[in-house]
Amino acid sequence: MKPYLGFCHLSQGDNLFTLISAALCNHANEFETLISTEIAKNGYWLHWVNDVHPADQWLLKHPDEWGDVLLCSLSEACPIVLGPLEPLNNTPQPGVNILDIEHLEPIEALDSQLGVDPKKYVPDILRDALFDQPTPTDAEQLHYQQAVPVMKTYALLDAAKMPYLLPDILQSSGLHYESLFQGTLQDEISHHAPYLVELEQDHRLTRQLFTGPQGILGLWEKSLGIFIRTRAEFSALRHHLRKFTRLQNAQGKGYFFRFWEKTSLPALTHGQPAELAEALLQDTSYLGQFWLIPLPEDNKVITCKRHPDRHGQPTRPAKITEEILAAFDTHLEQFQDQLMIDNALKHFANNELTPPAPDQAHLLNLLAFLRTEGFSDKEKRQEALDRYTHAYSLGLADQALAIFKESAQGPAIRLWHVNNLIKDSSS
Repeated sequence: MKPYLGFCHLSQGDNLFTLISAALCNHANEFETLISTEIAKNGYWLHWVNDVHPADQWLLKHPDEWGDVLLCSLSEACPIVLGPLEPLNNTPQPGVNILDIEHLEPIEALDSQLGVDPKKYVPDILRDALFDQPTPTDAEQLHYQQAVPVMKTYALLDAAKMPYLLPDILQSSGLHYESLFQGTLQDEISHHAPYLVELEQDHRLTRQLFTGPQGILGLWEKSLGIFIRTRAEFSALRHHLRKFTRLQNAQGKGYFFRFWEKTSLPALTHGQPAELAEALLQDTSYLGQFWLIPLPEDNKVITCKRHPDRHGQPTRPAKITEEILAAFDTHLEQFQDQLMIDNALKHFANNELTPPAPDQAHLLNLLAFLRTEGFSDKEKRQEALDRYTHAYSLGLADQALAIFKESAQGPAIRLWHVNNLIKDSSS
């Protein structure tokens, strides 16, 4: 056994506390069990522990904390030492995101690479981020006792984007893969499940995932999921990620959390104290995970990793907060608005309407206006946007806008009037 240190979060009744503890044990899981048993003697309940490491590593990360003081009292006769309780109730937490977030752009997807030898498997700008082997830090070498595991590359791919096809592609790839679901749920929706895949740099599937529509069997435009780099083994990473497929809010309402979707970015980047992000990215490896989130429509990749000097306070089990739900709603609304605008501009081009078309800002303002005027149904908003761009090309934008303002009439009636406006102008 050797000395371990860690942060502990506990409660007694409605009162919440944090403290630093030291214990003689063999590993982090045993540390949690020992502390839980010890504090229960005094009527406390342990919610979770974090940043549990052998004492020498912990002191490197937290030199200004109580650790060295606690170690002075630790011995075989006294194998558990608890630091002073610090109350957490009504203590405002700073709104600091604990992640380092960067944008890699522009990303040019691979094409057919005719005449190219050797062929690329990933775009140049992503090669190091995806497959480089970084030099282990001093803290990692201490943690792993010099035998530092290699940095592995995983993809978390959503079969719902390619039902039936993606599972077949994975099966024929020869790569190690498993669904995050299991049991009855996996049996029922295996063709729509999220799959964790351990990638190899020079594998055909790796090339496919980064090949665009100009290449052969390209999957880049499908936005199938995310890429994860970590020193954690496959089974440990899968076990960790499975904990987040279903989460609850503070009231106990359950949510399926599709964190591999780009629309789940607000859970990582919404700017509130990032409890969920901290819990999600901290797996069994020392530094946690490094994520690459492709945004093919914007020709970029967002990267995020845990900041080495900032740590959130992940609840266990992890919770969906009201701030995150609100951020999801806003992000989803923005995402849907952009799809609607793209569809409206395609409608403009396909019908060979008289240019210029209204610009993005103009149409975004129109969508916000339509929501205030009773166009709550998404399909009705899309139709209104299409009709407006048509009227705009005919110089009838003001008249169409005036009709949309007649909120005493339902959306369907107003759309009928705008259609008549366009027909009368064209006849």
